[in-house]
Parts: sequence; C-alpha cells; structure tokens
Amino acid sequence: MNDLKTFEFHRFVEGILHTQTYEAFLITDETMFAQNPPHFPYRNYFYGIGLIEEGERTLRVGIEDYHLKAKDLLVIGPGIIRQWLDTNWTVKQKAIFFTPSLFESPINPHFLTDSFIFHLGIKHVISLNDTDYHFFSQLFESMSKNQYPKIIAALTLSMIEKIELLHLENKKTGHKSSRKQQITKQFCSLINKHYLESKEVSFYADKLNITPKYLSEVIKEETGKAPKNLIEQLLMQEAKSLLKQTQMSIKEISYWLGFDDPSYFTKAFRVAEGITPNEYRNI
Repeated sequence: MNDLKTFEFHRFVEGILHTQTYEAFLITDETMFAQNPPHFPYRNYFYGIGLIEEGERTLRVGIEDYHLKAKDLLVIGPGIIRQWLDTNWTVKQKAIFFTPSLFESPINPHFLTDSFIFHLGIKHVISLNDTDYHFFSQLFESMSKNQYPKIIAALTLSMIEKIELLHLENKKTGHKSSRKQQITKQFCSLINKHYLESKEVSFYADKLNITPKYLSEVIKEETGKAPKNLIEQLLMQEAKSLLKQTQMSIKEISYWLGFDDPSYFTKAFRVAEGITPNEYRNI
C-alpha cells in the first residue's frame, strides 16, 4: 500500500511527465503540470520555494487561502497539504523542489527541520520589493543554467537564508497583532496540530483558556467561518489527499481521520463534497 510515509513527490512527478527527475532536487516552471495538473489537495515530502513572475493564482495551505501575484514568493515545507483553487496553470513562475539529500558535507541537512520558514502556520507567501525580487530571480536563473547538485545546494541555501531574513525584517516592521488576531493565529496553529485528535471546539478553547462561545465569536469575526467549519475543512483536505494519493481503503481512511464508523465518514464527506469518497477517488 502507498501510505503517507512512502509516497514520494518525485515518483508522482515522473508519472505525470513520463520522465525521470533528480532525486535530490527538481527545478521547474509553469509547464510542469500543464498537461495533467493536480486539482485535488495533495501532500508531498519535499521542500519547495516558488517565485511568481507574471499572473495571479490562489492557493490553499491548511486552512489559509493565499492570493499570489507577480513578485510573490511561496515557501512550503514537507508534509503540508496544499491545493490550487484555480485552473490558471499558465501563470509564469519558477520553482525548486528539494529533499534534505541535496545538502551534503560540509552542510548539515538537519538545519532544514530547524528552519521556521518551512513550518506549517508560518506566512507561506512573501510579497517582494523590486530589489528582493531581482535577487530571487537571479538565483533561479543561475539554477536553470547550472544544475550541478553542489551549485544548486549553495544557491538554495542562499535563498533559505534570505527568506529567514525577510521574515525577521517583516516581524520587526509589522504592526502588532490585536488580541483577537493572536487568538485566531493560535487556534489555527492548534487545529493544524490536533485536528486528527479532536474535532471539538471546546478542546481548543480549553487550550487557549477561553470559553468555546468566545472562541467561536472571535474566529467567526476574524475568518468569516465557524471554528467547526475550519476543523472540518482540514479533515476533508486530508481525506481528499488520502483518497487520491494512497491506496488506503475507505475504512482505513475513516479510522485515520478519527471517525469511529466508516459510515459516519462517508456521510460527512458527502455533506461536505456532494459525492461519496469512492466517487471522489474515481474522478
């Protein structure tokens, strides 16, 4: 069975492109998925950095939707479910996908797990000024011309260090969050970690030391959605990823998602998506 721990992005890409990819990295542009793009939420076990050059796209990462435009930088770590919410596959962009094996001695690949820029819940999209856009554009240009692993590793490391610096600069110059914004951010972080463990709003309210009623009011005000809806959204994204990316049975998926009975999962999925899990898998 292809489970979440053995699924490899490179094998997925090879199936789409009918070609071989580098194990450690893949440099690509907007043509990559043009013929057979992923229209479903998907999870990969690689690191990704992408630069939008022209056009606009909308991407959902976890429960947050990002509207990407020219000069935006997208950064996503492994294990994070994402879904493109549009079909605009002709947007001009550059991207590198890589695994820790890209970095060899003297670079310790473990620095990737410590880098906060790839963690779920961080701001995954950064709007660049002209100077920073030129910096990343030049690095991608160098990558496309010099695909020797050690050169790619050095250029990628430069990107990562620059992104970390941009986050720190934005944190210093950004406006201080309100109490409600802080609660919303903490709630989103908590459900990303615990949505398989608990679907109850009271569970998250307890962790935030506030009442479920107040949590619901804050989240509704800040996001336009009820906490329960956001939890269900994450569950359905996970379900759709598993249905498309693995051979797990409906029963296995329902138990993985914390449903006591597969029939409850099927009913919840039908309510959310309008079709059964099996029908979705076969689309």
